[in-house]
Amino acid sequence: MLSNEYAFGKAEPREWTEGAGDGSLAALSFSDLYLEAGDSAWFKTYANDPVRHEIGFEQRDAIAVLKQHIETTVTKNDFRLKWDGLSMRGARFETIAGPLYVLRRHAPAALAFDTLGYGDRIERALLSPSMRGRVVLISGGTSSGKTVGATSLTVEWMKRYGGVGYTIENPIEVEIEGVYRGEDATGTLYQKEVDEDTEFGPEIRRRQRGAPNLIMVGELRTADAVVQALLAAASGVLVIATYHAADQITGLQRLASMVRDAGADAGLFAQGIGAVIHQSLLLTERDGAMQRKLHVTPLIVAGSRNEKGIRSQLHGTDFRQLSTEIDRHTRLLNNASLDVEF
Repeated sequence: MLSNEYAFGKAEPREWTEGAGDGSLAALSFSDLYLEAGDSAWFKTYANDPVRHEIGFEQRDAIAVLKQHIETTVTKNDFRLKWDGLSMRGARFETIAGPLYVLRRHAPAALAFDTLGYGDRIERALLSPSMRGRVVLISGGTSSGKTVGATSLTVEWMKRYGGVGYTIENPIEVEIEGVYRGEDATGTLYQKEVDEDTEFGPEIRRRQRGAPNLIMVGELRTADAVVQALLAAASGVLVIATYHAADQITGLQRLASMVRDAGADAGLFAQGIGAVIHQSLLLTERDGAMQRKLHVTPLIVAGSRNEKGIRSQLHGTDFRQLSTEIDRHTRLLNNASLDVEF
């Protein structure tokens, strides 16, 4: 049974504010809430929502109270907010009309990994002990569920294998710091929020002094962070990281180029990759409600029957031939027999 009963003191680089309204905001189905200068406010129901949804009459008073709270307590441009039980990330922007506050809604806790739609085959591969000492990459475009997947995988790994895990994020999107009890193990997670992308590399390096079993990196954006993630994996740590990419091959070539530019050996990259999961969220409307379906393209390296061949290709500079392996792994998702290996 998963538990998160222990709290740990932690420094908050970003401003933090908390308050309570009348509860009506929690009932509003929004992904992003826009509090404009003056009294106007509207929201999106998902990241790429093309419609401006105006705040209804029944929520106007609640929005006014929320905005007043933000204006009187927030002094920074980036902040985190807990309101009516909702966890949100906030940003303040200057516009011609005045300040605009944008609030992005976050899940209150990590979702169960087996409910996200990856499927049994990918779940078994990512939770295999063969991923220890590797980097598991979750890639995709904006609002493709990368962080949700990485967070849920991190929690499930802690529950299953125990030990100590650290997250390094900019910003923290889901609060998962705490103790997680599984059937045979107990894992402890500590979260760290950084202000700048340049802090990722040094923080990964520092966490290795804390005897980690797992490190989750919010997003790989700098060459130093990529190299430090690979070095951590080389020391036996499972590293789970997200990065922005249009597809696996493009993303892998960009990461490999960053490793070379940093002066690191290509073998560090080739031997460090455990899996690359590229994903997108497909949105469809049914009965007036938006349905989200996860579309996944996997490249499982650690434990794959062609692991040696895949790593040989990762040792080079042209990864286009990996498309054959990616296609094969994708086809396996529709194979009814779980006995067939990646």
